[in-house]
Amino acid sequence: MEGYPDRKVEKDRENIYSTFSQVDLHRRVAGIVREHSTNRRDIREVALEGIDLSRCREVLDIGCGFGFFTEALAGRVHPEAVVTGLDMIGDYEPMFLESCRKAGFRGRFLSSDTAVIPELGRKVFDLALCSYALYFFPEAIPDVAVSLRANGCFIAITHSTDNMRELVQAVKDALEVLRGRRPERLPIEDITERFSSENGAAVLARSFSGIRSVDYPNKFVFRPDEFYLLKDYFRFKGSLYVSGGEPLEKIMELLPGRISPGSDGGISISKDDRIFICYEPRHGD
Repeated sequence: MEGYPDRKVEKDRENIYSTFSQVDLHRRVAGIVREHSTNRRDIREVALEGIDLSRCREVLDIGCGFGFFTEALAGRVHPEAVVTGLDMIGDYEPMFLESCRKAGFRGRFLSSDTAVIPELGRKVFDLALCSYALYFFPEAIPDVAVSLRANGCFIAITHSTDNMRELVQAVKDALEVLRGRRPERLPIEDITERFSSENGAAVLARSFSGIRSVDYPNKFVFRPDEFYLLKDYFRFKGSLYVSGGEPLEKIMELLPGRISPGSDGGISISKDDRIFICYEPRHGD
């Protein structure tokens, strides 16, 4: 991305690694997200709905993690498809390859950041996927476009800028108590705004001529006896919320009561997302 400072990139890489290297906690949190979402449809299934991918043989899954997006491709792409999973956390490799196996695909895993994409070649992929990661590296979008064949497709899932706003406000409240001043912004807000529901189409339009979007309205809902699960979520994502060095446990002690409960005493947290389906990649030829 133009003007993107190297030191900021390096700091983000550190945050990504410190957060997503917690593989076991990540798996637990993925279950929490699934079980406590009001939208019961898998967003990856929604993203793939109505798209003919039957000719796709070469697939790139960027920030692949456990391979959930790849697994959703089962029965949708060419039976001889090969899926390349790209993730800077190498510990995801066995889980990603297992997802490929379950979906009936051959898979390969690259433990690298997005800087490796140009090395994979020009116009080699039929399909590229990126689920909840593109805000970490929007500067890679032109390279993704160049890696796709002329009739290739890029599907990206991202958050609204209002994502988790109730939790964001509660963390700001807690930090005000701990610091004696309220932060204007949290790191997670800056990260999300790099590629969000609101600006995603404009960012993608520099690299793709055809773009359509699908909204995915959602909320997290927790009963009063389930607040500990929200703490697990925050424990996982905490380094993306707080950069001032305060112990996460102290912040979590202050969170209860700072999110307004509903009539049943439970809490509801905004989790709206958007899917972008992109065609006609610009190759700069």
